[in-house]
Amino acid sequence: MINREATIESADQLVARGKFEAALAEYRQLLARNPNDPLLLNRVGDLYARLGRISEASDLFLQIADRYEKAGLPTKAVAITKKVIKLDPGRLETYEGLAALYHRQGLVNEARTQYQVIADFYHKHENLTSEIAIYRKLAELEPENPSYHVCLAERYRQQGALTNALIEYCTIAEMMLSHRRPEDAADVYKAALMFASENLGFITDASLKLKGAGAIAAAETFLAEAIKHNPKAKRISVVVGLKVENPEDRVPEAVPDLLEAATALLLSQPTDEIAAEPSRANEPAASIPHYDVAISFAGEDRAIAEELAAKLKARNIAVFYDRYFKADLWGKDLSAHLTDVYGRRAKYCLLLISQHYATKGWTNLERRAAQARALEENREYILPIRLDATSIPGMTSNIGYLDIKENDIESIVRLVQEKLVNLK
Repeated sequence: MINREATIESADQLVARGKFEAALAEYRQLLARNPNDPLLLNRVGDLYARLGRISEASDLFLQIADRYEKAGLPTKAVAITKKVIKLDPGRLETYEGLAALYHRQGLVNEARTQYQVIADFYHKHENLTSEIAIYRKLAELEPENPSYHVCLAERYRQQGALTNALIEYCTIAEMMLSHRRPEDAADVYKAALMFASENLGFITDASLKLKGAGAIAAAETFLAEAIKHNPKAKRISVVVGLKVENPEDRVPEAVPDLLEAATALLLSQPTDEIAAEPSRANEPAASIPHYDVAISFAGEDRAIAEELAAKLKARNIAVFYDRYFKADLWGKDLSAHLTDVYGRRAKYCLLLISQHYATKGWTNLERRAAQARALEENREYILPIRLDATSIPGMTSNIGYLDIKENDIESIVRLVQEKLVNLK
């Protein structure tokens, strides 16, 4: 049996004589019997460092940090992680690990500093994808800080991910509205028009949110600007109940400085494609699958959606229901793909309205895409089914609904089939 104390003493003597490899052999004997011993791991890591085997040393030290954190010793985990940064400053993932450690401990300032170091590095080396991932973490760290969403919006635009860019613009605008700054929110929405003017669903939603905040003038100014960019948006004024001056008399406004607006919002505080996808007019029609209906619903209402999908399918109605297309959805950019499905690929959209539907990001994305299609075609593309009395932006009281309390699933399916026959 190996005597732990005697072996450690022997290894220490070997280290003192500069015989590092021999000392390593001694420590490895002990590690084979005690692989989770932090003292032994630390000494072996130190020996690797002395031998210039920096990568192996760093790996061992990070193992120790992980064990310390799991043992409820975050301060020791931070100390070991800092040791790795000093030892191997070019190892970028260590900075991210340290930021995550601070984040989990609620040390916002320390976490922000580390994340910003990484974001700056990725920016300098033009690694947009990794830079975006870090800004997403910063947004999680400080959810009330709009400047991170401004950075995300700009990076997504550079990347050509306009759907995600618009989501960030809408997030910034909603922050402004929640802090009673509707004029700033209108400026953010106007900035988004530079690349999302074809998205009638977005324009409708933005107009309604400004109007709902009591900023009628800001809503009308925004809508007038939208019409200037896209004359098809004029019909939205009727849907949302806004009066708009003749857009021909308007000069398009300069794009506002979003970072300046975000900074102003921060200083004022106490101490949802949606972008239109590129045209596919030249793409062969056979390459674009079409559905008779696409069901848009919140996860909490899945039981109703699933029963509806099954009965539609039983009548040979081609239905888009997410669980029927798991393989197809796997690995796709869902924001772009779902926008395409609900905005282009179905003959009708069945929209299951509920309190849950109103609060979800994915359902808002699907709804906006569907509303843009409905406005574009000027027909009853959206077939709303009420599960409760929740109000949904853009779904005014003069739209015909089916109430689930008054219509069973079978009768709804029959009515869908009738709609499809009449459409043909």
